[in-house]
Amino acid sequence: MTLVLHPERARLAGARLFEAFEGSGPGIFGTKEMPEDLLPSGVERGSEEHLRFITFTVSIDYMRDAVQLWRASREAFESDKARLIFDPTRVMGMAPDDLQSWLMNLSISRKHAPDAVTWHAVASVLESFFDGSVAELIQRCDYSAPSLLATIRRMPTKIRYLSGPKIGPLWVRMLRDNCDVAIKQMEALPIPVDVHVARATLAVGAIESDSSVPEAVLYQKIRDVWVDACKGTGFYPMQFDKALWQQSRLGCTYRSATTCSKGPECGVADMCVRGRIAFREGSVEVDTSPLQPMFASA
Repeated sequence: MTLVLHPERARLAGARLFEAFEGSGPGIFGTKEMPEDLLPSGVERGSEEHLRFITFTVSIDYMRDAVQLWRASREAFESDKARLIFDPTRVMGMAPDDLQSWLMNLSISRKHAPDAVTWHAVASVLESFFDGSVAELIQRCDYSAPSLLATIRRMPTKIRYLSGPKIGPLWVRMLRDNCDVAIKQMEALPIPVDVHVARATLAVGAIESDSSVPEAVLYQKIRDVWVDACKGTGFYPMQFDKALWQQSRLGCTYRSATTCSKGPECGVADMCVRGRIAFREGSVEVDTSPLQPMFASA
């Protein structure tokens, strides 16, 4: 099995995508907005309410339509009746079946029982150890990104799914970017890898392979290549998360093994490589070795 990392390609593509998403231009495929960017009406940016909205919602942002999830969660928070599900004290007073029904009826939950268990775990840890406050959790971790992750990954304050390799760093990034919390040591966090980040990374040839790769193996290699890509630069891996996610969702999703309909408007089309990239249960089929340009002019 060939599995070769090309951090120099990641470095070049990442810098261009970062500038497209964070710079003064129109964004990636004309978009700069992320699903979590819109606040519920009446909520102050960076307030405890905002911190809870972000924390509860991102805890179940796993293998589902993120746009739909954040929309449903935002609408629930804007409802005087439904807002109680973002209150750790109120959640702790609910029967499990009642919480599950709330999440299902509000279209927040798609996995039903697992989502309710995770939602309850967030409430339980906040209520039992941090006076029901996300801000208190952040303060006790001294605003440190590694400390925040370590806290939600060890007992007794471990939080199911929120502590995972994708969701954990994503949550910390949202605390900083969306809630304006002055989180320190962001450079110590790995990039959170999901299907979109993986697809965009593979499409620009930052990793090449000639066979099916176990998902866990590939995702770790993707984290590694972005660490290597940042060495000697002013970047750190988490800075590329949003740009790669948008690049895949709005662009690379439309690629096939031999072409991509978004090529004419893609900012990294000249780096796009030919070959199959297909996500299966537990593995990813990657047939991009040796690297060949997708477009003849590349």
